[in-house]
Amino acid sequence: AVIDVVLATALATLGAFIYNLSAGFVGGVELTLAEDE
Repeated sequence: AVIDVVLATALATLGAFIYNLSAGFVGGVELTLAEDE
C-alpha cells in the first residue's frame, strides 16, 4: 500500500513536469511564430 502511494505520487509529479515542459515548449514555438510574422 505504501509503495502504491509513493508510485502514484512519483507518477503524478513526473506527469506534471512533462506537461509543464511540453506546454512551455509549445508556448515557445507559438511565440516564435508570432514574432516571425
